Amino acid sequence: MRCKVVQDIDIPKERISVSFSASDNFSQHLSVLIVSILVNNPEHFLRLHILHKSISQENQNKILEISRKYSNCEIIFHSIDKLFFSKAKLPSFHITEECYYRLLLPEILHDEERTLYL
Repeated sequence: MRCKVVQDIDIPKERISVSFSASDNFSQHLSVLIVSILVNNPEHFLRLHILHKSISQENQNKILEISRKYSNCEIIFHSIDKLFFSKAKLPSFHITEECYYRLLLPEILHDEERTLYL
């Protein structure tokens, strides 16, 4: 059985909030993840929140370029103060400070009812 694709119907897109924590070293991988999400969810409008302390302006611009290519998203960068977790003792080398940024989501995204953290 084949599904018929219905086009040219103006159906309101459900808005979904998705949040990420990333560093400059992970920005290329984050870009790939974002494009994959957008390509596979064209029926939704996605508000993408990126929490970071060190993504360079150059890489931020590259990530923002994605929102110019896909009309179903908005990308928002949230810069976390470097001093916020400066005294936190990380349990191991492979767990970075950025992993803990998700704990700040309720304060940062106070206008969002909920968000999917990836």
